[in-house]
Amino acid sequence: MASNYDIATGRWDNHSNEGWLKASLTLDVQTGALLIAATATSITIFGTRFWTILSFCIHQLRASNLQRDGIHHQQQVVYKNSSQLGTLWLLTRVVWAWRGLSRRNTLRFLLFSLPPLLSFAAFTVASVFSSRIAAPTYATSEVRINPESCGFVKFNEPSDLEYNAQFGTPLYSKWSTAKSRQATDYARNCYGRVRSSAASCRVFPTQELPYSTNSTATCPFKGNRCYLGQQGALEMSTDWLDSHDHLGINAQTKNRIRFRKVATCSVLKINDLITASPVRGVDVYEYFLGPRGLGEDSIGTTNFTYTWRESPRFDSIGYTMAADKAVIYDPYKSRGWEPIEDLNRTDADVSIFFLNSNGMRYLQQVFDPFFYADREFNIPLRSGNVTAYSSTNLTSVLACTDQYQIQNPNTNTATELTSTYRAYLQALQIGLNNAQLAAIARLDLTSYDSLMFSSVGGLSSAALHASDTAFQSLSPGLPDDQWRTEVTGWFNTSLARLQDTIISWASKDISEYDGFATLVPPTGFPELVNMCENQILKNVGQYQTFSVLGIAVTFAVGLFIIVLSWILEPVVGWSQKRFRARSSRNEQWLLASPLQLQRLALQKEGLGGHWTKCDDEVPVTEHGARWSAGT
Repeated sequence: MASNYDIATGRWDNHSNEGWLKASLTLDVQTGALLIAATATSITIFGTRFWTILSFCIHQLRASNLQRDGIHHQQQVVYKNSSQLGTLWLLTRVVWAWRGLSRRNTLRFLLFSLPPLLSFAAFTVASVFSSRIAAPTYATSEVRINPESCGFVKFNEPSDLEYNAQFGTPLYSKWSTAKSRQATDYARNCYGRVRSSAASCRVFPTQELPYSTNSTATCPFKGNRCYLGQQGALEMSTDWLDSHDHLGINAQTKNRIRFRKVATCSVLKINDLITASPVRGVDVYEYFLGPRGLGEDSIGTTNFTYTWRESPRFDSIGYTMAADKAVIYDPYKSRGWEPIEDLNRTDADVSIFFLNSNGMRYLQQVFDPFFYADREFNIPLRSGNVTAYSSTNLTSVLACTDQYQIQNPNTNTATELTSTYRAYLQALQIGLNNAQLAAIARLDLTSYDSLMFSSVGGLSSAALHASDTAFQSLSPGLPDDQWRTEVTGWFNTSLARLQDTIISWASKDISEYDGFATLVPPTGFPELVNMCENQILKNVGQYQTFSVLGIAVTFAVGLFIIVLSWILEPVVGWSQKRFRARSSRNEQWLLASPLQLQRLALQKEGLGGHWTKCDDEVPVTEHGARWSAGT
């Protein structure tokens, strides 16, 4: 669904973490790979400089004016002049050369092999794991959307009462149906699947919004209208959802809100609300569950809710679905359906669904109340008759209520569980700050798109799981609780649509509706403008987000090691000379250097003449002194 957005690169604060941990850096994978490689190489360099410090400290601790054996002095020279692996190799050669000639030879080897071995191992592991400063390219990284076209979409209202297909609500319906189709695909592929590996399921901040179900919920309607009785409704209730953690509205803890969505559904008993009238020899059924209109004015209003024309039992038409809604306040001004008293709720938005099985044939009886089919007939085939069943109900009706509750996590005060609009109004009274109110504004407008109605409207039979097992108008049969599977799927779709609508607020393409829809940027509202640049989603394989703290600590520690390795030896040497304390140790360190060892060997042979700077790393001779290397 939300997979084609441009991703913002650069430095940003991810408020999933607190303090210094929130500093993040997003790069494309190519640049990120260079940063990881540079970090790994730098750690290797830091390791070599750390060994310089460690070897110097060990050498100085062991240095003494007392007489020591050959192994001791050779180990000192090795520590002075070799890298970690070089030290290990030369110590091995030393112990082998002195085998049988020195006591505790092996023990001394093992003891003094540990420092270079552990140092090399530690920095090798650190280099390998330096990639952990960012999520692997095959895993998900939290990134921000590049807010190219951030804001709300406003569809133009029709200029007259005719619903020209190019204007207003019909165009919105086209857009809404496309969104519902995408949400349905996402819900079926990603909801109910623990950590799906599909890339399409790893886009939203959370793969699915958590919720629980209650299959013995109280009927949400009056008048004994629920088919399965007062305790036979299905309630689906989300957990408290965090605007940051679940929807990716990147904000500090004090600027977040919590909310929950509850939908309660039931198949309805409506036989007393149906009338039939013959039209040209075919019965036409009208369902009087409340009048419905086409717009703000009453012109075009019908006093019935739904009408259906009976089809021949053996036609090839399968399932057809229709839906309508009654909301407390409709921002799109499509007056829609006004429920009868039994179905009217002042504390909830109501969606109603009409299912016609038409010519659907089942190879087994279906006892599900929404798809009920026990009308038996025979299908003639060459091999004989096959018993099949058709729907008993001309039209099955199911209705759902949608309710929301909003909480201020700073004070733990909350609105009532009520309709979207009333929850929004009550939220203004629970002490929310401006940033929280901005989040509420986004949630309010998207909540209409996540009604149960929006999961079905425009999709018809494509919204039904029952269609998945049917071939044209033939089905093997359905379980007794198929209606629960359907409404659970619609609830999943409504949540997926909520996720997508929140994400797409930061960047959207309305070029297809150019001239008929307007992008309304949130200018004049600093908190909403800030949200444009702080919408989190997840990305796999294209971008990586690094911990700025991890990078900073790595290079800060490395720089400290490098500087310390440069100044430690001269500072210790100066202090030993200044305070005449253990100055011989520094002399032994200098004499163990390769160039000083060369000087001593040459002086013994009388070569080089007069040598100076004998207390430095690099001794020199008088000008013009020459000798043969083979002498």
